[in-house]
Amino acid sequence: MFLSFRGSNTRKGFADYPYTSLTNARITVFRDNNKLDPGENIRDALVQSIKQSKISIPIISNDYASSRSCLMELARMMECQKR
Repeated sequence: MFLSFRGSNTRKGFADYPYTSLTNARITVFRDNNKLDPGENIRDALVQSIKQSKISIPIISNDYASSRSCLMELARMMECQKR
Protein backbone atom coordinates (compact mmCIF):
# COMPACT_ATOMS: atom_id res chain seq x y z
CA MET A 1 0.00 0.00 0.00
CA PHE A 2 1.24 3.48 -0.86
CA LEU A 3 0.35 6.55 1.21
CA SER A 4 0.75 9.89 -0.56
CA PHE A 5 0.67 13.01 1.59
CA ARG A 6 2.19 16.44 1.93
CA GLY A 7 4.77 15.86 4.63
CA SER A 8 4.79 19.30 6.17
CA ASN A 9 1.03 19.11 6.73
CA THR A 10 0.33 15.57 7.80
CA ARG A 11 3.47 13.52 8.47
CA LYS A 12 3.26 13.65 12.27
CA GLY A 13 -0.49 13.92 12.48
CA PHE A 14 -3.23 12.63 10.27
CA ALA A 15 -1.05 10.32 8.13
CA ASP A 16 0.08 8.45 11.23
CA TYR A 17 -3.41 7.09 11.91
CA PRO A 18 -3.88 5.00 8.74
CA TYR A 19 -0.19 4.07 8.72
CA THR A 20 -0.29 2.74 12.28
CA SER A 21 -3.58 0.91 11.80
CA LEU A 22 -2.44 -0.74 8.58
CA THR A 23 0.98 -1.77 9.89
CA ASN A 24 -0.64 -3.14 13.06
CA ALA A 25 -2.78 -5.28 10.74
CA ARG A 26 0.49 -6.52 9.16
CA ILE A 27 -0.08 -4.68 5.90
CA THR A 28 3.08 -3.38 4.24
CA VAL A 29 2.77 0.36 3.79
CA PHE A 30 5.16 2.60 1.87
CA ARG A 31 5.65 6.00 3.42
CA ASP A 32 8.54 8.12 2.17
CA ASN A 33 9.99 8.93 5.58
CA ASN A 34 10.64 5.30 6.54
CA LYS A 35 11.25 3.33 3.36
CA LEU A 36 13.91 5.29 1.47
CA ASP A 37 17.62 4.59 1.77
CA PRO A 38 20.05 7.53 2.07
CA GLY A 39 21.17 8.65 -1.38
CA GLU A 40 18.35 6.81 -3.13
CA ASN A 41 16.69 8.68 -5.99
CA ILE A 42 13.49 9.75 -4.28
CA ARG A 43 11.38 10.25 -7.40
CA ASP A 44 12.35 6.87 -8.89
CA ALA A 45 11.71 5.15 -5.56
CA LEU A 46 8.29 6.78 -5.24
CA VAL A 47 7.26 5.84 -8.78
CA GLN A 48 8.46 2.27 -8.29
CA SER A 49 6.59 1.97 -4.99
CA ILE A 50 3.39 3.26 -6.56
CA LYS A 51 3.71 0.75 -9.41
CA GLN A 52 4.29 -2.12 -6.97
CA SER A 53 1.39 -1.20 -4.68
CA LYS A 54 -1.99 -2.82 -5.13
CA ILE A 55 -3.63 0.11 -3.34
CA SER A 56 -2.60 3.77 -3.23
CA ILE A 57 -4.20 6.30 -0.92
CA PRO A 58 -3.72 10.04 -1.40
CA ILE A 59 -4.24 11.98 1.83
CA ILE A 60 -5.39 15.35 0.52
CA SER A 61 -4.60 18.36 2.69
CA ASN A 62 -4.73 22.12 2.17
CA ASP A 63 -1.24 22.23 0.62
CA TYR A 64 -1.27 18.85 -1.17
CA ALA A 65 -1.88 20.35 -4.62
CA SER A 66 0.89 22.93 -4.16
CA SER A 67 3.48 20.15 -4.10
CA ARG A 68 4.90 18.99 -7.44
CA SER A 69 5.85 15.68 -5.88
CA CYS A 70 2.34 15.07 -4.56
CA LEU A 71 0.82 15.90 -7.94
CA MET A 72 3.29 13.56 -9.66
CA GLU A 73 2.40 10.80 -7.20
CA LEU A 74 -1.32 11.37 -7.79
CA ALA A 75 -0.84 11.25 -11.58
CA ARG A 76 1.12 7.98 -11.28
CA MET A 77 -1.58 6.51 -9.03
CA MET A 78 -4.21 7.38 -11.63
CA GLU A 79 -2.10 5.85 -14.44
CA CYS A 80 -1.69 2.63 -12.47
CA GLN A 81 -5.41 2.55 -11.67
CA LYS A 82 -6.21 2.49 -15.40
CA ARG A 83 -4.16 -0.67 -15.90
